[in-house]
Amino acid sequence: MSASEESVLPPVIRDAMEKARSEADIMPIKQVVRNFERAYGSEWQKNFREINLYPFAAASIGQVHEGILTDGQKVALKMQYTGIANCIDADLDNFKMLIDVLGVFPRGLYLNELIKVTRGELHWECDYNREAEIQMDYRSKVILSPEKYYVPRIIKELSHRDLLVSEFIYGTEIDTL
Repeated sequence: MSASEESVLPPVIRDAMEKARSEADIMPIKQVVRNFERAYGSEWQKNFREINLYPFAAASIGQVHEGILTDGQKVALKMQYTGIANCIDADLDNFKMLIDVLGVFPRGLYLNELIKVTRGELHWECDYNREAEIQMDYRSKVILSPEKYYVPRIIKELSHRDLLVSEFIYGTEIDTL
């Protein structure tokens, strides 16, 4: 929602959401390790030659770690914040209540419809299995123009609902573009 147009959310609300997204706290190392254990089991480190438990980037609902697989391939591991999927409904309900109380939502827009659509999209965003499928499909389409476009390959066997693993590529951050 922080990236929405001014006509959808008032600038003060959008700016507050953008600040929350860009300055999100990182997960403690202990929590990162628990997430890896939940995804891969107690011997999770056997999947990697190296892994950085400190994130190098933020994702909309998580953080991104760098790793090197046992075969030497460099990967990016997008890990969801623990419990983020369970907070969506309560957070949107609270957001709606706040907007209603403050009366800052532009007249003529359908707040209930916006909340309903946002709720669905956020639940989709929490499903990294779905994201992996879409990214693989998109990759298969843009591979036809490799001189113009490149989509990182998903490492499906290491990806899970709340952990998305793809090949690491260098590029420009979306916020910079």
